[in-house]
Amino acid sequence: MVFTLLVSIAVSYAICRAMATPTVDLTPSSAPCLFPPEIDWLILDQLQDDKVTLFSCTFVCSPWRLYSQTILFRSLRICCPTGASFHQIVTFLEEDHVPQSHIANSIWHLRLNGERDKATYQEFPPSPEAVITIYALRRILNSLPRLQSLSSKLLLLSSEIPSLSPPLESTPAPNPPRKEPLEFALLWCSSATGDLRDLFKVLSLFSELHRLKIDSGKWSKATIPPPGQDNEFLHGFPTVECAELEGLGPRCIGLLFNQLRQSGRPGGRLTSLHFKPALRLDFEALNP
Repeated sequence: MVFTLLVSIAVSYAICRAMATPTVDLTPSSAPCLFPPEIDWLILDQLQDDKVTLFSCTFVCSPWRLYSQTILFRSLRICCPTGASFHQIVTFLEEDHVPQSHIANSIWHLRLNGERDKATYQEFPPSPEAVITIYALRRILNSLPRLQSLSSKLLLLSSEIPSLSPPLESTPAPNPPRKEPLEFALLWCSSATGDLRDLFKVLSLFSELHRLKIDSGKWSKATIPPPGQDNEFLHGFPTVECAELEGLGPRCIGLLFNQLRQSGRPGGRLTSLHFKPALRLDFEALNP
């Protein structure tokens, strides 16, 4: 009863503070704390399903802002990102200011949903503004140290910097793959240039994955280099524990299977492998 009353008082105070704030300000409030830290956290944890009220709580005081952001941004979904908007989001997360840095540290689960209409998704060549570069994905991985899962859906990916005016990105600097293991899903994504090598360049962003899921997209129709050139883009494939591959063509499945098999050798991590091909598998492709 007492705790419920505390929550009610705190929420009322938060809403009053929010209504008194005409604009969104990322500077933490200098107002004194209402309760001991343990009570603050318990109050805000009770509000985790009420995003509107939880957002209002960010205006109460500095500790409440930090606690609220930790809950609000734990799971983040970015819908219909374009090359320009995604670049702005990544730059925001990379900024070395306290509020932004705390937001970046709060994100555990990130979903990138390119939910565009079917006609736009099938347009080829795609508009440069619709392309997400692999370099941008690398940047966002480097800016989210506590990220545990990343899901990409209906994205047009490219290893090339799109030709835009003004340019959105400079020449990529070499960076090592992400060391912290996480879960990664690539759902109905495709290469903006129709090149299968872009798929493996995306996977090379990671050194280890707890779980990998690749579901269809246009990878089965992507251009596949001649067998003699396979090794040129297979370097840096991550160590994988569990893999799920669906709707991919025989050659694509074969290349992925050979790389995943490395994770199943002594000293590897592979414990589970499931695949559901789009067509009947050419088993010779699995064992060239």
